[in-house]
Amino acid sequence: MSLPWVTKLLAIIESDAPINQKAAQALDLLKAIGWDLKKITQSVCVELPYEPTKRKAAIDANARLAEQSGGLLAKPFGQERFQSLSLSHTTSFLRSLEAGCKLGNDTLSVEQMVAQGDDFGKILQEGWDWTVVAAKVEEEVPALPVAMTIAHHYQLQPQGMKNLDRAVQQAASSMPPCQKYIKNIGNFVASFAGGESFNLLKYLDFISRQFGGSLMFGEDFTDLLANCDWKQGSTTFPMLRVALACCQVTSPKSSQKDGFAKLIAKSDFDKLKGKKLLPNLLKAESLMLAA
Repeated sequence: MSLPWVTKLLAIIESDAPINQKAAQALDLLKAIGWDLKKITQSVCVELPYEPTKRKAAIDANARLAEQSGGLLAKPFGQERFQSLSLSHTTSFLRSLEAGCKLGNDTLSVEQMVAQGDDFGKILQEGWDWTVVAAKVEEEVPALPVAMTIAHHYQLQPQGMKNLDRAVQQAASSMPPCQKYIKNIGNFVASFAGGESFNLLKYLDFISRQFGGSLMFGEDFTDLLANCDWKQGSTTFPMLRVALACCQVTSPKSSQKDGFAKLIAKSDFDKLKGKKLLPNLLKAESLMLAA
């Protein structure tokens, strides 16, 4: 069962009202329920790229969003070190408040919010704990942290109102490097990540970190991983897909090209779809499920 205020907030966000009207309604709701630091959980951000051109592109993208907002969003100051993958709306609101952005005809006031006597002042002045994804991970395996972000947004949605497409849109709002094929990442999360617990996705993330996986999947491999159809009514081979992803992300240097993993290609997927290999694939899938 979802909390009443969550249901109300989602209804505001998804309405067709002008953005300034939605923002005012959301602010009124937040004022009414107050700010509780204990409720801010599972915060994930990623380091901005180390390479100056890529770093500037990320900051410029956020600057354009601020310019297009008509004064509702704060402009980046250019020295940011991280960008949020989750709780983006919360951090954006706090930045806008700190910058004195306007909400309709009114200017947001830090003093008014702090005077409410809840945790708002502490949240704004001291911040809270974050899980930080290294820039190296985001640059080299962009699909993986984005998949984790999609799963995170989905898990935060209240029961009865879960919507994967909305989670994908939220993940895409941070403009990740794999935005061009983020729909395929969403398809993989929806169908092969281990249900609503996302245990298989978490396992893949663990393997990547544990064994130093540092290669890009690329658009073609992500498409194959998410959409390859073995046309077997009994299974969609989720374990096989995760195993292929584990192999790809830990490819040896001899199977790398321009930072992309090339160990497994389309021809390998085509071979695995052959009828002669089907009994072995089914056996492998069964063994991995039982492990």
